[in-house]
Order: sequence, then structure tokens, then C-alpha cells
Amino acid sequence: MIVLIVLTAAAIVVPPLWEGIFYLTKGMSSQVDHAFRGILQLVADVLLVDIMLLGSVLSYRYLSPGKIRLRNAFIGTVIFLALLQGIKYGFIFYIRKFSKLNLLYGSLFSVICFILVVYLFAAAYLYGASVIGVLERMGREESIPVKEEDDPVASDGGD
Repeated sequence: MIVLIVLTAAAIVVPPLWEGIFYLTKGMSSQVDHAFRGILQLVADVLLVDIMLLGSVLSYRYLSPGKIRLRNAFIGTVIFLALLQGIKYGFIFYIRKFSKLNLLYGSLFSVICFILVVYLFAAAYLYGASVIGVLERMGREESIPVKEEDDPVASDGGD
């Protein structure tokens, strides 16, 4: 639980601190500044994906009511993060196409957008959890030996 709290805090606190590193390029040429920003953006994206991957795997594995295999938690996390990217691009499309609704609804448009994003985020997380549940169920069924019709019934040794 402490690891999840630390990862959440890192996802909230680190990006603004990371923006401060961009001030190191003040006074440099535009090519160096552009290259430095590209490298920092790449590092930031990789770190964010790693934090989200680790946080999702840990939350699926340790916050579930039952014991979850790490492999299944990882598969559910990959599905969740893929859905999250789809939600991100869909939300960007929604904002670009329907930004004029802000004129009509005012600040209510922000509330509507927030509710949509929270709903879709929760749906993606629960879908990943349901995939994990199906994988766990399938894994348990494969580990149970199935008696075939032609197998002789085990005897207790006495005839």
C-alpha cells in the first residue's frame, strides 16, 4: 500500500519538477534546446509509463480480494494501459471537436469532461480486472486434472 501511495505521489509531484529542468537550456542555441527538450520528454514519457505500469501491476496484484498471478496482473495492466491511451486520444479528439460547447455550457463543460474521463478510466481499470479474473479462472481449470473415460479407477489396493 505504501508503494502505491509513493507511486501516486510521484506521478503527481514529479512532472512539475521535471518542467523546471527545462530552464537549464536558457541561453543555449535553439538546436541544443530542441534536442535537450526532446531527450527530457522521452525520459519523462518512459518514466511515466514505468510508474503507471508498476502501479497498475501492484494494484491489480495486491489490492484484489484473492491471490493473483503476476503474469495475469501484467496482462491486465497492459490492456488497461492500452485502453488508457485510447481514452487519452479520444478525449483529445472530443475536446478539439466539441470545444465550442464551452461557450454554451460555460464551466459545466469542464465538469462534464471530468465525469466522462473518470467514468472511462474506471471502466478501463475494471475491464483489465475482468480480463485478469478470466485468466485466473482459466488457469485454475487447467491445473485441475481431468479424468478421462478410459482411465481405470484407482483402487485401494485390495481385490
